[in-house]
Amino acid sequence: MTPRAKTVIRVIVKVFSWLLVVGGVCAIAFGIYVQDILDKTYRIQPLELEADLSKAGEYTGTWNQTHDSSFGATIRLVLDREQGEAELDTVRELLEGLRARVRFEDAEGSLVAEAEIKASDISSAELSSSADVVELCYVSSGKGRDKGLHNVFLVVESPAEGLRDVKHRLEGSFMICGLEYAAAFVPMLLGVLSTVAGIILAIIIYVVNRNRRRRALRV
Repeated sequence: MTPRAKTVIRVIVKVFSWLLVVGGVCAIAFGIYVQDILDKTYRIQPLELEADLSKAGEYTGTWNQTHDSSFGATIRLVLDREQGEAELDTVRELLEGLRARVRFEDAEGSLVAEAEIKASDISSAELSSSADVVELCYVSSGKGRDKGLHNVFLVVESPAEGLRDVKHRLEGSFMICGLEYAAAFVPMLLGVLSTVAGIILAIIIYVVNRNRRRRALRV
């Protein structure tokens, strides 16, 4: 191989190593950016609904769909218990008998998603605990992709008598699946691997060039 060809190969490998590093850093930055969006999306409180689960009736509110994606909602019950009350009653005792239905409609009145809330469907671990936040239900649908306000209708068919003297409220958050988190994790993983590979290749190139210069000086 001619000296010129060797020089060209060394330049190509050197440029490739830098591309690996730069591309890796960009991929890591993109993954962090996506992760930050997902974290902010999860922290949003899109549900505005005042309801008393200790009383039968229909309650209406809104859900603010802030992104164009398939509809997914998590509805939680938050118990505002006074200090010391947390040990008195378990979730099972407070929610015993609860049965309700929740329905989401878009601005045109078309059904987006609906779900049933039953105390018996709540995980046994939460039912036997004295937690102050309880996951009531998960609602998902391929509809409702448009941004904007959705109407929420909650019908309490059988109230939870145990909540009569306990302050409580409903909160909601966007349901984010593993595939969406993978969109952040995979670029970061590939970025780390690319950056490490580029750095190792750059070190190899440096060592080879240093040895080549030493041999040239000896000659």
